[in-house]
Amino acid sequence: MLDLTSTMKIAKSYLFDRDLTRKLGRERIKKYQDKALKKVVECAFKTKFYREKYREKGLKPSDIKGLEDINKLPIVTRDDFVKASPNDLLPETINVKKIFQASTSGSTGQPLVIWNDTYTALRCLQGFAEELSEHGVNWMKDKITIIGDFSPGGPENAYLTNTFFSGLNPFFNTKNFQTLDVKEDALSLMQKIGRFKPDFIGGYPPILKGLAFLKRNGYGETVKPKCIATSGTLLDKKTRDFIEEAFNVKLFDVYSSTEAGTVAFQCREGKYHIHSELVHVELLGRDGEPVDYGERGSVVVTRLYGEATPVLRYIGMNDTAKNVEADCVCGRETPLISEIQGRRCDPVFTLDGRILSPFYFTSIICSYVKKGLNVERFQIVQNSLDEMEILVAVKSNQWETYKKHFEGIEKDFKYKLGEHVEIKIKQVKKLEKNVPVVLSKVEGLK
Repeated sequence: MLDLTSTMKIAKSYLFDRDLTRKLGRERIKKYQDKALKKVVECAFKTKFYREKYREKGLKPSDIKGLEDINKLPIVTRDDFVKASPNDLLPETINVKKIFQASTSGSTGQPLVIWNDTYTALRCLQGFAEELSEHGVNWMKDKITIIGDFSPGGPENAYLTNTFFSGLNPFFNTKNFQTLDVKEDALSLMQKIGRFKPDFIGGYPPILKGLAFLKRNGYGETVKPKCIATSGTLLDKKTRDFIEEAFNVKLFDVYSSTEAGTVAFQCREGKYHIHSELVHVELLGRDGEPVDYGERGSVVVTRLYGEATPVLRYIGMNDTAKNVEADCVCGRETPLISEIQGRRCDPVFTLDGRILSPFYFTSIICSYVKKGLNVERFQIVQNSLDEMEILVAVKSNQWETYKKHFEGIEKDFKYKLGEHVEIKIKQVKKLEKNVPVVLSKVEGLK
């Protein structure tokens, strides 16, 4: 249930900050961002984590007057967040009754748990509502299916189940929403979606690819959405075409993460617009300087709202994108990016013909991380229908310590795949950041 303060804040935001990138020109958006940045920097100084980082640089809150000063702030990596004490990431003045934990889906191969709060979650979802509106979907009237991680602590469970539905049910009818867990197999998902008959389906690319495969093979006759959206992992052209052709509908992609929320989305023209009212995005080269237009750089994001864990100059999504110099005929005067590269996960196939979510398997490893398994990074490789490898980067002196964890992971994998499947867990010294977290060498989707 929403508290009165959060209710008033989100109501004010919905009434006055909705669709700001259409209402305001570039200069007014810049002023809005400057003001928002100063607030989140002040919030960051109330956390032990950021305060220590900034004091090492000799920084005070008054040193950051707007976006022109943002390069004074140090870059924050995913490792920084992973190694920090959870309490050090919280403002010391936060009301602990308003916060909750949200864990990443494991799509980067490096699990992470961060703090969030009710207002932050709803502000992010407001951005999602604007994306739907751009593509002709009314979140209060149209039937909407969301396929996400609805396990306890999962990002969609934290944002939607624990915040959106529990908070807004007294004010809005949310029966037009269907939420399905990403770990269900594709056939089960298709059957449930077919009974609901949604106008919109949103989910991770590998999940929708699995549904598209079933659609092309005669399943889901009543599944005829007017719009589909992907988010969470890389969407390549081959996957986009496969999904669009199967459902005979245009797809739009949303660039987002658990840590930063919604970052950018495709408009009706197919251009990726930065959510400038929600985030500030930098594309930096190896020298740490902004790349020129047309060049590729590492995505560094600053979230311009929120009261729990601040996200400032965060490079931990481990993605890259191209800087685009162009205006868009859709009317949004926001920066554009293109050719996003980074997080990728493949569906997993079984001998009996099932198509399984990669996030079922990443969530297993993430669950053991919560139990104490200290994994620096991991990768899951399906070599064949009867062999799967789990590559794990842990410190060599800790391998024996985690033997029971690995035995549990093997057992949980076999439970889903079958006892005939050989699970090989291998220790590696290092895993590159840009490798697919779940890689299937089985040619299942044609």
